[in-house]
Amino acid sequence: MRLVPRWSSIATIASASALSLGALSTAAFAATAYENEIEDPTETSSQSGESSPMSGDVPAVDEISQQSGVVPQSHVVDPKQKIAPADIVELNLLNVNDFHGRIDGELSDDNTSLIKSSTVDFAWTIEQLRAEYGASNTAFLSAGDNVGASLFASSIDKDVPTIKLLNILGLQASAIGNHEFDGGWEDVRRIQNLMDAPILGANVYEAGSDVPALPEYTVLDVAGLRVGVIGAVTQETPSLVNPAMIAGLEFRDLVDAVNRVAQQLEADDRADIIVAEYHDGAAEGSSESNPEAQVAASETFARIVNDTSSNVDVIFTGHTHKEYAWAVPVPGSTDAMRPIVQTGSYGEYIGQVVLSVNAQTHEVEAFDARNVSVAAMVGETPMATLRENSVVEQAYQVILAALVKADDEGNRPTGLLGAPITRGYPEGGYWLPFEESGDSRAEASALGTLVADSLRDSLNGLESAPDLGVVNPGGLRTDLVPNDDGVITVAQARAVLPFNNELSIASLTGEQLITMLEQQWQRNADGSLPSRPYLQLGLSDNVSYTYSEIVDPGYDDGRTVGVINSLTINGHPVDPEQTYRVGTFAFLAAGGDNFRVFNEASSVLNTGFLDWESWLAYLASTSKTSPIEPDFARQGVETEGLTDTVWTAGETRTVTFSRMNIFSYGAPENTEAVLNLGDTEIATAPVVEGSVSFEFKVPDDLEGEVELWAEVNPSGTRVSVPVNVVTPATEPAITVTAAKAGNKEKGKNLAATGASVAMMLVLAGGVGAGGYLLVRRSHTIS
Repeated sequence: MRLVPRWSSIATIASASALSLGALSTAAFAATAYENEIEDPTETSSQSGESSPMSGDVPAVDEISQQSGVVPQSHVVDPKQKIAPADIVELNLLNVNDFHGRIDGELSDDNTSLIKSSTVDFAWTIEQLRAEYGASNTAFLSAGDNVGASLFASSIDKDVPTIKLLNILGLQASAIGNHEFDGGWEDVRRIQNLMDAPILGANVYEAGSDVPALPEYTVLDVAGLRVGVIGAVTQETPSLVNPAMIAGLEFRDLVDAVNRVAQQLEADDRADIIVAEYHDGAAEGSSESNPEAQVAASETFARIVNDTSSNVDVIFTGHTHKEYAWAVPVPGSTDAMRPIVQTGSYGEYIGQVVLSVNAQTHEVEAFDARNVSVAAMVGETPMATLRENSVVEQAYQVILAALVKADDEGNRPTGLLGAPITRGYPEGGYWLPFEESGDSRAEASALGTLVADSLRDSLNGLESAPDLGVVNPGGLRTDLVPNDDGVITVAQARAVLPFNNELSIASLTGEQLITMLEQQWQRNADGSLPSRPYLQLGLSDNVSYTYSEIVDPGYDDGRTVGVINSLTINGHPVDPEQTYRVGTFAFLAAGGDNFRVFNEASSVLNTGFLDWESWLAYLASTSKTSPIEPDFARQGVETEGLTDTVWTAGETRTVTFSRMNIFSYGAPENTEAVLNLGDTEIATAPVVEGSVSFEFKVPDDLEGEVELWAEVNPSGTRVSVPVNVVTPATEPAITVTAAKAGNKEKGKNLAATGASVAMMLVLAGGVGAGGYLLVRRSHTIS
C-alpha cells in the first residue's frame, strides 16, 4: 500500500512520510481462533448476500431480514461471485460514528419549514461525497452509537427519527455501540428490526458460551468488490450501561474478535476487502495529535493499531468522540500502511476513505483518508438548494416532522438562567458559544455541580434524603444554554439528561466515599487502563476534597493514581465509619463507569423518580425567584505538603494548592487565595495558572484540631483540610506506612493485586472530646 494524498482542503490528511511508529510496524499478528467459527451463510440466512448469525433470544438473521434488519439485497453480493476483469477500482467508503440521534434544526415561525438544520447539512454532505464516485462505488458505514444520548427531537420518539434518517441515507452496516444497549437487550432487538443496516458485534457473546449474540459481519457489493465489514464494541460496555440491562451477555476482547472473523473471511475467500468498525478508539485526536502518542497513551488503541489483522484493509473507530485520519503501519510489513479514522461525534464530520484496488489481485494500491467538515462543505448553501437532492428532501421531511413534534412538547419554559451553564472543556482551550462538542470528561464543570445539586435537593423530601449528590460526566450530554431572554425550555433541559435514568440513593461509608473519588483515576476490573483514564465526577456544592497524585507501582510507564487527603461534607470532615447517603443515577448506583465501590453499598434505594422529571422540577423551583447562576467553585483541589496533617505549633510549613480553576463557559481565572488556620488569617498570595503556594509559621498559641482553609477568588473555590496542631511537648509520634508495591510485573497494578496505598497517622495523644481526625488515607482501586 502507498498513500497518495488527493485532497488539500476541509480535510485531515495523514502523510506516510511523516509517520515514524517504530515498534508499531513490528507487532506480530496472531488471529485468535474460537470454537464458534463463522458459519456458512447458506445455513444461517435466506439472503442472496451474506451476514453472520444473530443467536440467543434475538431473532435469527432470516427472521430479522424480513423486518428490514439486514442490508438490502441491492447492497450485498453472493460471496462466491467473481470479479470482472478491470484495472483499478476506486472504492469510496463513507463513515460516521457517535451520531447520538442528532436531529436538530431551527423551525420557521409557523413551524412549516426549516430555516437551518445541521442534520440536513449532514444528509447533503453524505450525498455529495457519494456522488463523487457514484452510488455503486460507495458504502456508507458507522462505528456505532447511532442512537442513545440523543437530542430531544429523537429521544422523545425512542430514536425512530434517527433510524428513519439513516435508512433514507442508505446506511449499509454499523458496529453496535455501548449506547445502543441503553434501553437493554430487548431494545437492541427493536432498533435492529427498524434499521435497514445490520448491527454488528463480533465480540458480544451469550454469557458462558462461544455463541455470538449479534451478527459479526456482513459482506457488501461495492464497485463489484466484495467488502466484508466486521463490527466490535468497547469491552468496557458493562461499565458504561446499567449492568441489569445486559444480563446474560459477555463482552470480550474486540481485536481478537475482529481478527478471528477476518481470518475466516480471508480463508474462505468471502471478501476482497475487509473493513473493521471498532466502537473504541484513541483517547485524543486532532491535527496537533499523532498516532504514536495515542498508541503510547492507550492500551486499547495500541491493540487496535498494532494487533488488528493484516487482513483488515481499513479501520474505522468511535466511542471516544475524537477526530483523526491517520495512516498506520500494517502488522508484519516493513512499508505497508492503512488508514485509521474517527470522525469526532454528532455528525460534524464525515470520514472518507478512498481505496484504489487492483481488481485482479484485490490488493490496495493506494488510499486517501480524510475527515470532511460538514459545516465547511455546506458553507452558505441555501436550504432550497440542499433540498434539490431527492434523498436530502426525504431526510428533510423526517427532520421537520420530528422537530415540529418536539417543539409542541418541548417548547414550554421550565427555568431561567442568568448565563450559560456548561460542561468542562480541555484546559487551556476556549469554549465557543453553542458548540456541540469538545467537552472533556476529565474536567470539573459548573453543569456537573448544578446537576449534582439537583440530585441532592430533588430527593430531600424523602426520609432517607441524600447527604450529597454525585453525577458521572458522561451523563451530561450537552450544555445548558438559555435563549436570549434567559429561558430554558423543556427540550433544552432534557437534552442535558437524555437517558431516562431512575434516581437512586446509595448508602456508602466515609471510607467508601474516599474510594469513589479515587476511582476517578479509572481502571477496568482486570486492572487495565480504559480508553478514558480519568473521569471527573460532578459533586454537589456542599462537598470539598483535596488529593495528591502518585505513580501507580503496578506500571512502569509513569501513569498515576489519586490519593484523597481530605474530604468534607457541609464543612465537616467525613467519618470513615459513618454512613452517608448519595443521590445519583441508577447507572452510577449500579457501579457504572468503573465506579465499582457502589456495588459495595450497604443499601441502594431506587426511588422510581426519573431524572428528567426531577431535573425539570428542580430548574423550575430553583429559578422561581431569580435566575440560576453558574457556580464556578471547584470541589476537588490538588495539594502538596498535606500528607502529614499533624503539625507542631511554631514550625514552618509549606502548602501548595493546584488545579483550582474551572473550565466552563464564563468561568473567571482565579487571581488570589487567602489562607486561614481556624479563625486566624495566615497569608494572602497570588494564584498563577490555577496554583498557589504558601510558606508560613504555625501560630505558637494554636493547639488542637483546627481547619486549614483557603478562599480562592474570584471563583469562590474553598479548600478545607482538617489538621491537628500540638505543642512541642506533646508532639505525637508519626508512623508512615509506605505504598505497597505488590506484584510489580507490568500490568499487575493496584487493582490487580489488591494492594493499597495507605498512610496511617498514629497519634500518641487522643483527639479532643467529641472530635475526630480522618486518620486513614487509602487508595484501593477495585
